[in-house]
Amino acid sequence: MNQEIEILLEAHRQGCLIVDKDSHILLEQDGLSEAQGAGLYRKDGILSEEGSVDVSGPFPGCLQFGAAPESALGFRVLGETEHFVVFYPSKGPIPRLGPRPDICSTSM
Repeated sequence: MNQEIEILLEAHRQGCLIVDKDSHILLEQDGLSEAQGAGLYRKDGILSEEGSVDVSGPFPGCLQFGAAPESALGFRVLGETEHFVVFYPSKGPIPRLGPRPDICSTSM
């Protein structure tokens, strides 16, 4: 099984946006690197589509996007880990991340 940080780093590498569930803040590359260096999110993780996602989009703090349709934002929920929600660009293949090959596209 992959560690949560490994899933997040791979998601970022594939162009996904990562939002913290508690703060609803977008996690950038610097934040991922700091978390990795500090040894955070080392528990085994899985990217799950199950459960309810409390984060509405990759830019939840932007009120201008509140009424925008999904097509205008260009991102869809890929899944969530214990601490984060992962969004992928809606134009393009679904990234393959973590131990979930049965629900992800293999084309890139």
